[in-house]
Amino acid sequence: MTMYLPGDSLTMKATHPLPTGLHPLLIAALAGCAMAAPALAQDSVSAVAGLPGDAVSAYSVGATSEQINNYTVDLPLKTSSWGNRFRLGPVVKASSSTNPTWYNHLIASTVASSVMTPIGAPYRSSYLSWSTPGPGVHASRNTAPPSLAVASIPMQSFGVAFLEFSGGPDGVFGNSDDENNLIASIVSLAPQYPGRVYVSRTVAATNKTSTQSANATLGLGMIDPAGNLVALGDGVGLSGPNPISNKKTFALDTSARSAITVNMLSESGGVDTAATRIVGSSPTTQTTPTLIPSLLAGRPITLGADLANNFRYEATPNILSSTTTHLGAGVTARGTLSFSPAVFAPLGTGTRLGTAAILSRATSTTKTRGISVWSLLNNGAPSGTLRVEMPAGVGQLIDLDDSFDPSAAFGSPENQEFTNYHSQTVYRGPNGPVATTVLPGGDLLVAAAASAASAAVPAGMNNYIAVARVNATTQAVSWTLAAHTGNSAGAAGGLAKAIYGDNGADGIPGTGDAGENDGVVDATPIGLLCLASEVSPGVTTGPSLSAPAMDSSGNVYFMSGVQLRDSSAQGHRNTLALLKANLDRATNRYRLELIAELNTVLPGLNSARNYQVQFFSVADSDSIDSGTIWSSSTVPGPLAGMNAATLPYGSPLTLGALVFRARIVYDANTNGQYADPTLPGGSGTDESYNVAMLLLPARPVADVGSQGGIAPGDGRYDNNDFVVFIDAFFAGNNALADVGGQGGVTTPDGTLDNNDFIVFIDAFFNQQ
Repeated sequence: MTMYLPGDSLTMKATHPLPTGLHPLLIAALAGCAMAAPALAQDSVSAVAGLPGDAVSAYSVGATSEQINNYTVDLPLKTSSWGNRFRLGPVVKASSSTNPTWYNHLIASTVASSVMTPIGAPYRSSYLSWSTPGPGVHASRNTAPPSLAVASIPMQSFGVAFLEFSGGPDGVFGNSDDENNLIASIVSLAPQYPGRVYVSRTVAATNKTSTQSANATLGLGMIDPAGNLVALGDGVGLSGPNPISNKKTFALDTSARSAITVNMLSESGGVDTAATRIVGSSPTTQTTPTLIPSLLAGRPITLGADLANNFRYEATPNILSSTTTHLGAGVTARGTLSFSPAVFAPLGTGTRLGTAAILSRATSTTKTRGISVWSLLNNGAPSGTLRVEMPAGVGQLIDLDDSFDPSAAFGSPENQEFTNYHSQTVYRGPNGPVATTVLPGGDLLVAAAASAASAAVPAGMNNYIAVARVNATTQAVSWTLAAHTGNSAGAAGGLAKAIYGDNGADGIPGTGDAGENDGVVDATPIGLLCLASEVSPGVTTGPSLSAPAMDSSGNVYFMSGVQLRDSSAQGHRNTLALLKANLDRATNRYRLELIAELNTVLPGLNSARNYQVQFFSVADSDSIDSGTIWSSSTVPGPLAGMNAATLPYGSPLTLGALVFRARIVYDANTNGQYADPTLPGGSGTDESYNVAMLLLPARPVADVGSQGGIAPGDGRYDNNDFVVFIDAFFAGNNALADVGGQGGVTTPDGTLDNNDFIVFIDAFFNQQ
């Protein structure tokens, strides 16, 4: 498929040259190859219909311990509006609720680690795997699945974590019965089977046992690929047996977690002492922490901020040092800290491990119009600082793709400011409002969501995502917009940022008009971004856009209300969606791609039950929702073997991974309905779960080699893939050549035979 983007100087093309000089055995395999079966989506439903479902308990130990569970998940394909192929599915369920009317806990916030490991040994030696309804990890609500040995399969890994909460057994929120748990998972990928992930889920910590009052309210910080998780604890007003005093920053080594203890946090630390450190304690209010991964620093280095403008960093293990030198004279900080593993060469000196950023106000101002950025040394200390501030002049901050000008729509730019740092976010997490990366050419990108009015609570609905680009040579700053909701009328005003796709000249799917589904992204938009009030009539507060997340090529991922064209009498539908703003690095312009919308149905082929994504969100009752997209939602770097500098414009392979909170409902009774029995008036046996959803680029099955015959791939289909595959097959290298099993199933089966040829050839010529 070749995808041409209207008005762009660049094109996104996938070329597929016919290979020459094929091995005779490969030619023979070609003659008999069959279509490969689609990858299965391994997920689970309870073996016993209805409530309470098969979510595991955070409090189970002993013979039925659920503290650590290892299992595989095969992610189904999801095609974007640009025709790009992603993998999307639930990788971790929240824990079961002690309230019998819910299937599992709510999820407050999610994060993904900022880096992936290089390809190496798998995180665990075996994982449970199943492909029929009923099996799963729960000791009594599922039937026991078989175990899959993976010790010989090279993988790369990243971390996913979330904060879950519940009103406790009485179901009432806001009292000492509330439950807070931190769930950490290491997600691993094997390059030879790109649709499967291997998940090790661990209950990192709880704030209570299932029967007592709570010791703390918890805030989610960050995780790294080794399982190091940092979090915030506060015990004000709680009546547990040992409530936390002051504000404590905890560091949890989830790789060392014991399966025989519930790691309850308290004033003295954690019950699982080998896996728990208190890094800092202070009466000054802290924001949720982040960290420099141990993969970069040799040890996890906790980073954070407080409401006294201090940057806090773990220069010495278990001791947080403080400084205000990162801000500059008279500058004050707002919100949580963001970390990026990218290093901007002109910023600071010495050995630097990444970049930190935070929203900030200049001296004697009342608007948060700037972003402070600094480098991080190998002990976490700041080195160098710069600050970018939104232009104050009319017409100086515009969308370079559609020329939208917030100053023309809303008046003086000086009354507009960055947002998403109020209400619960500084205490519950995650991190952070600011997204940063360094482009392959060396320029620094810094992005945050802004409001056309005051950023105070309740939040406004007229929003845009502003992106500053700092030149690597001159340090000159230029601005553009990645997204915007248009003027105060939103999509109804016709000025909101357009979303593009392959729906033909009318922009409407299913009409069969010229250009529809021809592999070309059409000039006619398929829809527009819209206001929160256009999605939910009667809503009077925002925001309408989430915070931005970035990949290493500067593409921006976010959630927003959207108005999509359709064939209804109204001519459109308004809903929520996950979107990608694709950056043309040559022109600094962003164009929008729709990845998934609310009510998307995905195949749960392992559970033999489809599921519908019924909930994700941008805003809560008065501010941004902690469970929406943030800068910490992405693993920005591409998968192993991919080079961000050479991947074409719009390629999905620029992303490592993205995680977000959602609620899915399984059609457990197979009646074609997705009826959530936990909602008012709900009934039946369909199963509803709060989950961490994972989005991955759909790495091609046949992309096993890169130029020079080097594994594991480069995002192209060419002779290099044949060279690597043939060499690996005849060398008995299961790690690269074991791509298929009997019947053309695209899963490794531990044996190198003609089935692997069938799967490889079919995948290559079908561009999969």
